[in-house]
Amino acid sequence: MKITNLSQSTLTLPTGEVLAKGETVEVKEFDEKHHVVAAWLDAGLIEKATSRTTAKTEDKA
Repeated sequence: MKITNLSQSTLTLPTGEVLAKGETVEVKEFDEKHHVVAAWLDAGLIEKATSRTTAKTEDKA
């Protein structure tokens, strides 16, 4: 899952990944129930990337 650091400082996740301010990283073992991670999510310091599927259309006018 991709995680983005929205805080004004560097954060280190319990899994050891370090997120610089504004950085997005892929976290393989993301545990959003971990007490620290849950608090950061609730406070808006980090966010989970939502996967959006974009449909590509071809304009054949």
